[in-house]
Amino acid sequence: MEAFRAAREELVRGERVALATVLATRGSTPREPGAHMAVRRDRSIAGTVGGGQGEADVIAAAMDVIEGGRSRLLPLEMWAEGGETGEGMVCGGSMQILIEPLTADRDLPWLDRLLRITGEAKEAFLVRELDERSGEAILLHVLGEGEEAPGVPPLPPFFEEEARRIRSVDTLSIERVPPRDQLLVFGAGHVGVSLCEVASLLDFDVHVFDDRGEFATPDRFPRAFQVHSAPWASMLAEIPAGERVYAVLVAHGYSVDVMVLEKMLRREYAYVGVIGSRRRATTVRRLLVEKGFASDDLARLYSPIGIDIGAQTPAEIAISIAGELVAVRNGRVPPPSSLSRE
Repeated sequence: MEAFRAAREELVRGERVALATVLATRGSTPREPGAHMAVRRDRSIAGTVGGGQGEADVIAAAMDVIEGGRSRLLPLEMWAEGGETGEGMVCGGSMQILIEPLTADRDLPWLDRLLRITGEAKEAFLVRELDERSGEAILLHVLGEGEEAPGVPPLPPFFEEEARRIRSVDTLSIERVPPRDQLLVFGAGHVGVSLCEVASLLDFDVHVFDDRGEFATPDRFPRAFQVHSAPWASMLAEIPAGERVYAVLVAHGYSVDVMVLEKMLRREYAYVGVIGSRRRATTVRRLLVEKGFASDDLARLYSPIGIDIGAQTPAEIAISIAGELVAVRNGRVPPPSSLSRE
């Protein structure tokens, strides 16, 4: 999603930009179909199609696409007989990259729609007319879940047959863009600042909440998707929930923890983590039990929070928490250790 956002930012500024998409792969490759990279006119990038010489070739081709105004397909061979290539590419496979020129008049509307759909925790689908001989690609539709268009098979059922991000039917190339993961950070202190920086690099849309207006400011959180500052009761009435929503409590007191958790434990979240000492965790547990929550409710909480790396500084703690978030997202972490314990 980083590439789409960066491309939009460039277009808003009046600049031209190219979007590179991995359409297909064969053998061992650094990225899978559906990976994206935005290439700016100064050759800087957002996102990646794998790095190394292959990515350098894509950037060079993107410069020609931006100037010429026509899309192209770029085949990348990332292997050579006997092992490593002269360019240092050793993955042992090949990739097909679609490089498209983007302009504000034509492409800002669909980028806005794509970001709006995925920002609502819903899948989106990019439908392109693709001529594989000439490399000419035309974006026809940006569809949400259940939306229809002439000649397009039902979405998302079309993708249930194969676990792939991009599929073709006739001359159509259809790309499945997953919803963006949201991270709710409750607390705008030092750890919150560092966590926002790290998590935004991991493709989370970070929402920061704190009732202290002097802490919860866009200047302190330049990479946040949104910064909220208001009385807790009004903010908690609006917080999102769902299987792609993660929440981290790094607030300035256990009373805030209890207030937030009382709301969150009644809804579905991918992850809820609470920072603090064991004494603080015990206090929070006792107060939640007094409010009628059972041990099974509290078993959903991660506390102590983060992967044990001996973290001490706010930045180290943020990395520890971010590591646990990624592990949960990728299905690589055991159940929480959590506040359900005595």
